[in-house]
Amino acid sequence: GTFTVPDFFIIPFRYGIGYVYGSENGIYLEDKGRTQRAFDRLRKPVIARSSSPDEDGLTASFAGMFASYPNLNSWKQLKQAIFEISESSNAERVKDYAEEMEVNHTGAMAYIVQEQVTDFLERGVIQLEKEGGIIEVTTRKGKTWSHEIDYRFLDKEVSKLFSESNC
Repeated sequence: GTFTVPDFFIIPFRYGIGYVYGSENGIYLEDKGRTQRAFDRLRKPVIARSSSPDEDGLTASFAGMFASYPNLNSWKQLKQAIFEISESSNAERVKDYAEEMEVNHTGAMAYIVQEQVTDFLERGVIQLEKEGGIIEVTTRKGKTWSHEIDYRFLDKEVSKLFSESNC
């Protein structure tokens, strides 16, 4: 069988994003409305996800480090999500992880905005690291897990995660 990738657009790194601190909306986009028009064309809800150049690297994955925001239905919600994703790039845990993995993390971030899949499993990722794995799951009911595991217990942990989800 085939899988159809839901429609999406990408806001590239340094694509006219500015921050207005203290304003209600948090950010502005200097792109003459192109991003909002792209958002308006997508079926709702959408999910906004990080796309850092540091993700899925050869020596570090940064799995679960950056924020993602599902169930966005309005332009205002999307702008807030972009701001929060950007902020997650500079979190202490990200800096600590980069140092531990010996990666020069610059905080650069692009954003993926995609029509949200509304099946049971919104997203499921198993990311392998040097000495273990990280499982991330988001269900249609909005339950989210991110769990670090030792390789020896990977199959057992995946089964446990799904049995506990009550989805």
